[in-house]
Amino acid sequence: MTLATCIQPFVGTLTTLILKQQYIITTDLEIILSAFSRNPDVLTSASLHLRQLSLQTVNLFANHCPGLTDLKLTVQVIMGVEDNSEPGFYRDMEGCTYPQWPLRNITLKRLHFCYHFRFEDALCWRAMAVLARLVPSITSFNDQGDLNIPDGLAERTVLEEMRSDLLCTCRDYV
Repeated sequence: MTLATCIQPFVGTLTTLILKQQYIITTDLEIILSAFSRNPDVLTSASLHLRQLSLQTVNLFANHCPGLTDLKLTVQVIMGVEDNSEPGFYRDMEGCTYPQWPLRNITLKRLHFCYHFRFEDALCWRAMAVLARLVPSITSFNDQGDLNIPDGLAERTVLEEMRSDLLCTCRDYV
């Protein structure tokens, strides 16, 4: 029995979806979220662990769950950043807009293997800032009630963040 099959009987009344047992890959996310397509405005809050954050995953949430007002994601990879290429997520999101999506709060955290649960990184804050520009209804990052980025994180570039991750990873294996 799949997770989507288990959720199916409840999609008409399920307002909050929390899936944190494992990191969900994009194809599984599509299957899970498509279960909500018949009642797209019922689900208002979701908290999930995803393998990656990409244009495709954002579109899946916006298209299948257009009633979401609160979205909390813990991700392993922000597409295009981990492989030292140009930050693909930020580039891919250029030109996208979601003016009808009522999303008010976005929380984005990233698992760092070297600090285990060091979530407060510049990549996530930058991704949340990009999403706030594309979804005009977003008024809060990380449930803090505003769009303020903590001191010290706004100035860090993606390259600096990648270097700190690389140094951290190298120290762990020495």
